[in-house]
Amino acid sequence: MRNERWMVVGEFGPLCVAVEPGAERVAAAVDLIAALHTRAACHPLLPDVRRSSGDLGLPYFTANVRDAVAALETLAASGLETPPEHAGVPARLLERLSALLADVPRRALAFERAAGPDTLLHGDLWTSNVFVADTAQGLRARFVDWDRVGVGPFSYDLSTFLFRYPPAERPPILARYRDALARAGWHLSSLRDLEILFDTAERARYANRVIWPARALLRERADWGFPELAEVERWFQALDQAAASGGGDLGKAASIPA
Repeated sequence: MRNERWMVVGEFGPLCVAVEPGAERVAAAVDLIAALHTRAACHPLLPDVRRSSGDLGLPYFTANVRDAVAALETLAASGLETPPEHAGVPARLLERLSALLADVPRRALAFERAAGPDTLLHGDLWTSNVFVADTAQGLRARFVDWDRVGVGPFSYDLSTFLFRYPPAERPPILARYRDALARAGWHLSSLRDLEILFDTAERARYANRVIWPARALLRERADWGFPELAEVERWFQALDQAAASGGGDLGKAASIPA
């Protein structure tokens, strides 16, 4: 995958959207995201991709939250002492993740209403993985680092990309995605459902990051384990604060597959 990145840099130059986030370049990136999702939806090869790479939809959320809860419960039962500077972190994370597990039915209803058909997902759509070049035909976007490719609803990729921007900058990005999907005949659900989908994907990624430090603490008493758990807790807290302050409002919703 590193070779793929350097091939793209050689063709397009060194600027990815993370480095050069101009509105026109972001629009070109969003158009490519929409094209990937609409063209790959319900493709006959998706079962093969799912089998080899995994499902990034609601099962990803449920599995990661369950595994994180199990790891933290085992950590609590191990008797391993938490350093004073991180006192209470594992217990608070366990309480938070247990609440998320209990919330699965509500989130499942939103997925039924709004997730649309499964499609091919890049799986790691940080702005550093999107390159946009000036060509004779106009701006041209390309994705790199496909090692986390998977199958699931569009919201997994789109939330990754959206959450790399401050809340105030997200509505026009979502609007661009809406317009691109509308041209393909797709239609969006309510903003409330979209926010549940995006929140679910982001919290699933956070839950995944709880599992590994907890397991490292259990296996080898890793020095980095408790600091990493504390960092993940800060991510959850920041997400909560953004939602409570209205930062979760992505503006007027646009288009997802019917």
